[in-house]
Amino acid sequence: MLLFAGNPIISLNLSVMAKIGHSVTQFSVGMASFHQWPTELQFLHELTHLSLSDIPFQFWDSSAFRGLKNMLSLNVVGSNFRKVPNAVCTLSTLISLQIDNNYISNESKSGVFEPCSDIADTPNNTTINYHNNRVDYFPNILTVFPTLKYMFMSSNGMRYMNADNFTENVSVLTIDLSDNQFRQIPSGLNTFKNLTSLTLDHNVIEFIEDNDLIGLRSLKEIHLAGNPIQSITPRAFHNNMKLTYVDVSQTFLTSIPAAVTTLPSLHTLRLEANAIKCTCGLARFGMNWGWNASSIQIDRLCYQSSAPIALFIKTNSRCST
Repeated sequence: MLLFAGNPIISLNLSVMAKIGHSVTQFSVGMASFHQWPTELQFLHELTHLSLSDIPFQFWDSSAFRGLKNMLSLNVVGSNFRKVPNAVCTLSTLISLQIDNNYISNESKSGVFEPCSDIADTPNNTTINYHNNRVDYFPNILTVFPTLKYMFMSSNGMRYMNADNFTENVSVLTIDLSDNQFRQIPSGLNTFKNLTSLTLDHNVIEFIEDNDLIGLRSLKEIHLAGNPIQSITPRAFHNNMKLTYVDVSQTFLTSIPAAVTTLPSLHTLRLEANAIKCTCGLARFGMNWGWNASSIQIDRLCYQSSAPIALFIKTNSRCST
């Protein structure tokens, strides 16, 4: 392992790289002082993990990673990219790509990733980490990496995800879109038919409607904490019968959503920092659920009370009449 990030290196020495090329598997370098792309990387034949930071170039040639036949992960942190170069398409063994803190990669609907169409050996990448990049629209990642399973895409300022730009997808299992600017659950998410975990924490979502999650029949976890959610319609989860975990903590909800009463597998309902009022109405509501309150973890006390919500529902027999 060689870590050179944070040093004022201006180039890589060819003879040194050739000597270490058969032993180094992890390499990290800060490129702020580089004047040209370090073609000497091609001598690191056994490299599996490469981290590049503070990249001053707007473009890479498609041959930038020539000779790197064993790459498993690539981290690109801080660059002047106009687009993510299609050089990543040549890394046929890649399974994890991190693209962070690239602020001019996409400002509107334009594709963030250069297409791989003219390059053979499209990688079978399964994981994308894409954080702190300035984008309005969900980027065209799946056109480059069609076998993705895990998409972590927080803090990008995303506001739009046009469903017309997506086709049915059965490979993606996890999507994290926390700390973006979505005002509603993006309709494009419904194309991910095998999605099991969806995170939309700390967006600006106010309402969850009947058909917002209609295509996500495999969904097991949904994380919606920190949104200004005012209401969830009673049928919001009617197509999500596999849900076991629902997090609506730190929202504007003042009662438990009726939508969760339809979930036969639910075991955790998070309501922290919500002003849930424990009234007889809530107790009767709970009785109608047919829930065994002791089998569901509800992480919240009654508003202005020390009574746990689940215990209130289970034991408040005075409200039964």
